[in-house]
Amino acid sequence: MNKFIPPGPKETIAVQKSDVEKLKTEINGTDKKGGSTYIKEFLKEYRSYAQISTYDNLYRRCKTADIIWVGDYHANPASQHFLIRLLKALRRSEKPMILGMEMAYKKNQGILEQWLDGRVSEKEFLKRIRYDLEWGYDWEDYRAIFLTAKSLRIAVKGLDCGLRKDLRKIRKRDFCVATNIIEIIQRNSQAQLFIFFGESHLAESHLPGKVRRALKDLGQTLEDVVIVQNMDSIYWDLMRENHRAEVVQIEPGKFCVFNSTPLEKYRSYEQAILRWRHQDEDHPET
Repeated sequence: MNKFIPPGPKETIAVQKSDVEKLKTEINGTDKKGGSTYIKEFLKEYRSYAQISTYDNLYRRCKTADIIWVGDYHANPASQHFLIRLLKALRRSEKPMILGMEMAYKKNQGILEQWLDGRVSEKEFLKRIRYDLEWGYDWEDYRAIFLTAKSLRIAVKGLDCGLRKDLRKIRKRDFCVATNIIEIIQRNSQAQLFIFFGESHLAESHLPGKVRRALKDLGQTLEDVVIVQNMDSIYWDLMRENHRAEVVQIEPGKFCVFNSTPLEKYRSYEQAILRWRHQDEDHPET
């Protein structure tokens, strides 16, 4: 896994921030979601940290949690690699573990299990779930997650609903996903549940809060941990303060890990956009 890049002089930080802002401006010309209220709610919640932490502290905290939320920046392979690292680190106990994935729709659970069991080919699986059209990010990095889960005997569940591409309905989508999560919890009361979902869904008023409130209505209280990755504002704070850190604690039960610089993160998204454009050019609509 990439190491957090050591801080540099203030001049270097300024240059890096300038490069990042230029790249974000270019990306935002293609992706209008960044200005939404939903995204702003997420960014506001994860703009600062309370203290420097470590992977050991993070793992200890996760071992006692019933639900572990992990934010995914879909275009950045480091996001998927971190999840794999976390699953391996926590799989030493015999407690059942379940991995819930945004990438897979709940309606595709059957074909997902057939592929993992070897009853259909990978090509057939990707065709049946319309991977390129419905998701479109680099398959190899998500494939590694599925195969890791299989090797560690971790059940994988599709969580997403059919409202993925309409940001105006994202809160309705969160409600649908939260309902799917509650159903998994009720059917697997002894399991530790990992939720790997787009980072912006992990604000308190988004998915985690909806699940907590639904559980409370059912008379249940479960311990959870929320982990986001590579938050820009925290990264710049660490740079200015001349701190080296791979993990920081935002508040009790909330952490941010660093495995990419902001420039690396946004370049990965830029590359995804370029790949989608080339795909559209190669397969124009008729």
